[in-house]
Amino acid sequence: MMKKLFCASALAAISGLLTEAQAQTLITTFIQEGDSCYFSAGPGHFSGVYGSVSNPTPNMNALIYWGDGTSSSTTVYSQGGNGSFWTGHNFGLPGVYNVMAVLQDASGNSVDTAYTDVNAFCSTLFGRMYKRNDANCTFDLTDDALNLYQEIEVRKNNIPIDTIGAWGYFFYNIPNPDITAEYSLHPLTAVPGYVLACPSASTPHKVRLDTLTAYNSAFDFGFDCGSSTGFDLNVQMSGLLRFVNNSYLYLTAGNVSCTGQNGTVTLNIDPQYVFQSASPAQTSVSGQTVTWNLSNLSGTNSQYITVLLTPNGTLTPGDSSCHTVSIAPVSGDINPANNSFQFCDTIRASFDPNDKKVSPMGYIAAGQELTYTINFENLGNDTAFNVHILDTLSALLDASSFEMLTSSHPVQLSQFAYNGTKIIRFDFKDINLADKDHPLTNKGFVMYKAKAKSNLEAGDEIYNTGHIYFDINPAVVTNTVTSAIPAVNNIGSITREDGLEVYPNPAGQKLFIENKNGSFNQALLINAIGQVSIRQELKKGTNQIRTAALPAGIYYLVISGHKASRSVKITLK
Repeated sequence: MMKKLFCASALAAISGLLTEAQAQTLITTFIQEGDSCYFSAGPGHFSGVYGSVSNPTPNMNALIYWGDGTSSSTTVYSQGGNGSFWTGHNFGLPGVYNVMAVLQDASGNSVDTAYTDVNAFCSTLFGRMYKRNDANCTFDLTDDALNLYQEIEVRKNNIPIDTIGAWGYFFYNIPNPDITAEYSLHPLTAVPGYVLACPSASTPHKVRLDTLTAYNSAFDFGFDCGSSTGFDLNVQMSGLLRFVNNSYLYLTAGNVSCTGQNGTVTLNIDPQYVFQSASPAQTSVSGQTVTWNLSNLSGTNSQYITVLLTPNGTLTPGDSSCHTVSIAPVSGDINPANNSFQFCDTIRASFDPNDKKVSPMGYIAAGQELTYTINFENLGNDTAFNVHILDTLSALLDASSFEMLTSSHPVQLSQFAYNGTKIIRFDFKDINLADKDHPLTNKGFVMYKAKAKSNLEAGDEIYNTGHIYFDINPAVVTNTVTSAIPAVNNIGSITREDGLEVYPNPAGQKLFIENKNGSFNQALLINAIGQVSIRQELKKGTNQIRTAALPAGIYYLVISGHKASRSVKITLK
């Protein structure tokens, strides 16, 4: 019988009051990461734990009390004001163990503690989404993986307990597992153009954890083509922009359909950059416009494109640059809204290729949808065989709105609940990412979207940071991106010294912004109850905002740039 165990004697390791300086260093995340489903360690039940640390000091350690009378120590790796640690343990008996982490400074003083329950038995389910090319219900070499998003409801004794997202593959760690219960998986939404064939809706996948004792991949969902012949072409873009050579754009073109559809991708490059090359090669180049003619796009066949750019003259770090991409045909497309995408980012003097981006940048409205992109690059001198990313969704995001958009390589999703937030793990297994000497094939990315909560208030800020792991190396911690609800009263007023001028006020059908210095890149027009009515990117010089469709009243115009934000009250008549 499995029992929950806890080593009470471990509390003796904690003594004394924390100093004010020590209290600033905290374990911000402590979770189980991996169990006997992931690892084979011989007799026993191997489990791993992961922790993230804010404001680490040099030479810190994490002392782990495993709850079975044993302990071990591991080093805290730090980078850019953040730290992390990972270690594993082989339990002799199956069970649920309460594990404690004690953060220690270089002198061995206890700085912080954290606890988590570790399942020393397999509580992870793994499955694939695939298109059947035969009549059986077994995923085999004749079948095709489906790179489409599918939501799956997890039930315990037929009562819903969670919803997970699958992007071709999924991993799911059952929270608070119960070995006496029966768990089942139920697809929630239909995949456009496909019909679920295996298993049938009346006979869902079911499992009991007392019989699931090892890594299991029996939870596959097989689809057949449906009767619909429609198509849904879509395109996304991310990138890395510098003011010197070797900037990149990454395009993804796909089709949410069972039937193949040809498509033409058109990229319009910001005039600040010049096209150099692409992989795969382009069909045509005309000035700032580059096109690709793609064949047979479907749910089993997407196209990833890498574009190399160089500066067009001298660029200024801190300025913004915007690029647009579209895919045709639009006529007959089920959802033409996703046929175009704009990517805007700050031009950088240098960039860490392992970074995180959010779109739109800057100020947002409550309930607004945000698109996050995590870029990674192998800067080592050998192939990276496996890459995984851990990303904790902010508590100010609606976790239920999470949706995978695309990735540069096949990826498997895991989702974990932690202290009211959701942690997403992206696994690029067997990615075999090239080394630094192959700049067109040593990069990758993952892109997803989620909505800000609808009840956010002025001044609320959403932070997000990613942790990228290349094979067994310590985490590479990305930059932190911030999205904020404008607090208009806390933003400086517009002055001529800023190179800004706004007219007329009161305004009628149009509002003009003179951005003389080019120091500002975004304008928001916010109504009296804090809703964003208009969002517009700004260029250097004269910018025009059309306000004819808005009701008369008082608004706030918030203009933001790389170093400052300004506001002015506007009356629309």
